[in-house]
Amino acid sequence: MRTSELRSLDQRGANYLTKDSYTLLISGKPFWLDHSRTNLVGVEEISTTLSNLCRFSGNLPSFYSVAEHSVYVSLLLDGTVGQTLGLLHDAAESVISDIPFPVKNRVPQLQDMEDRYLDEILSSLLTDYKTSEKYRMYDWSEVWRADRAVLVWEMLSFFGKHNPWATSWIAENEVDSALEEVSAAVSCDSPLCLSPREAKRLFLFRYRQVLGVQ
Repeated sequence: MRTSELRSLDQRGANYLTKDSYTLLISGKPFWLDHSRTNLVGVEEISTTLSNLCRFSGNLPSFYSVAEHSVYVSLLLDGTVGQTLGLLHDAAESVISDIPFPVKNRVPQLQDMEDRYLDEILSSLLTDYKTSEKYRMYDWSEVWRADRAVLVWEMLSFFGKHNPWATSWIAENEVDSALEEVSAAVSCDSPLCLSPREAKRLFLFRYRQVLGVQ
């Protein structure tokens, strides 16, 4: 490739990153990353992408999707609002992918970005998200508590409780309470590791069940 062609590609890349920065959703629509335009995202796009994303960056013996994980988190929560936010708490990963928390922790901008995109997606999916008191007053710590309980269950299921690398971050008194909470809400001893198609079907079923939509 000639130098002039390389320069042209570099310039187009620079324009992509600075002028109209977006990523394409499964529907073919752009998701604008700079908040310059309103992003309209549907549950079909969210469910498809999250069911194709593997948890733990794919470092698992079997495929296990973010969509399936999200359903488990939703099952641990009470009330329509909690169950809805639990199901959609990782919706921003349909844009930025599933980045392990230790990585996010080292790059604070990633967590800020994820929070902003999640807010945009929830505003698009839930028409009263910005205006309804039930959402504005909800305590998100309940979602993060359920998310962590499911994470403990997942780590022990996939890596075993005798693996020090998998359990070093889990408090001793947290294991029993997390497993007890998950077993009371989820009817399986370990993640089912559904295929993307099955995980999407389960995610959409849970979405309609919680929100009462067809």
